[in-house]
Amino acid sequence: MTLHDLQRVANLLVKVYKRQILEQGDWWWGMDSHDFNIHNTGDTPQNCFTVNVYECNEDGTTEYSKYITLQDVYLIEETA
Repeated sequence: MTLHDLQRVANLLVKVYKRQILEQGDWWWGMDSHDFNIHNTGDTPQNCFTVNVYECNEDGTTEYSKYITLQDVYLIEETA
């Protein structure tokens, strides 16, 4: 996957799972080739989340030494 593809997937995940990401603060989602970790590092404002994408090995395990940091995302909880 290209960097652009990974960013598109991350943007879609944020859109679909925004509520869960906000509730958990450290959220993971996996696919065959990559794992996405969207999390607040504690060093940034509460609504700023870092997006790390980790490569997966052929056996499906995550290769934690190989990752890319995508653009930060800012999430605000919507009130009714």
